[in-house]
Amino acid sequence: MSAAYFLAAVFLTLFILFAVNYSNLKTIANLAIVPEVEKMFYDNARTAIESSGLIIEKQSDSYSSDVPQDYIVSQNPGPGSQVIKGSKIEVVVSKGEETSSMVKTPNIIGLNNEEAKKIITEAGLKISESLNEPSAIFDPGMVISQDPLAGKDLKRNDGVKIKISSGKNILTIPDVAGYDYLYVVSQLESMGLHVTINREPGMQLMPGKVIRISPEAGTQVNEGDLVNIYISTTEEMIQMPDVTQISTEKAISILQGLNIPYDISNVATSYDVQKNLVVSQMPAPGTYISIGEKVLLLVGN
Repeated sequence: MSAAYFLAAVFLTLFILFAVNYSNLKTIANLAIVPEVEKMFYDNARTAIESSGLIIEKQSDSYSSDVPQDYIVSQNPGPGSQVIKGSKIEVVVSKGEETSSMVKTPNIIGLNNEEAKKIITEAGLKISESLNEPSAIFDPGMVISQDPLAGKDLKRNDGVKIKISSGKNILTIPDVAGYDYLYVVSQLESMGLHVTINREPGMQLMPGKVIRISPEAGTQVNEGDLVNIYISTTEEMIQMPDVTQISTEKAISILQGLNIPYDISNVATSYDVQKNLVVSQMPAPGTYISIGEKVLLLVGN
């Protein structure tokens, strides 16, 4: 009798162990590992979840500055979790960046530094970098450039880089006497100067060589100023006499004596004493002109 009880107990124990193991195997076979779908396009995320035997469920839509529109912002359960097949995986889908968080960059070029900072701040932005730079156009303290340019969409609190004019760049006129005029013009223009070329008879220098410069070498000028260079020529030329502040008749007589053709232009004057008087001339007195080159007299009327 005891042997029968013993066999029955063994059989019952084996049956219980088999039932437990079978249940565990069945449970394991029915589990799925949750795939990672965060920052994945929604359609691709759905495919990945459904191919794992799970169901995707959009929990909500949310604005995001980091995740593009229609991409997954977050998921629950998280990636790597074990869940029963057929379980729902909740996801939050991005609606993109909230438009109200974007602002357009204002135009601050030409404003003084303080006005520019005020406008940038009022627009919900900030000055991220401010550098000084010489400018021949803008007065000191004025904004000469901005990055990004006006009209660009930026996130609130983004930075704008600006450059502030420190005024005109001070330059020193170089000594260019004896150099070829083409080289001199190139050098002066690369310095930011404007150049006017004048010709003068120069027997000591080859044609095209610079005789002198005005303002003279060593003079300090502003970037953008005008300088005159005088170059040597073998052409026969006449030095323009000074016929200003004399009567028109006398001025004409002097020019005719030198065979210099002329035009007359009347200009309004404030005083009777200036009538019929040469108030200005072009070219200026002392300038060399070619034979037959016409000059202009400005006469008070």
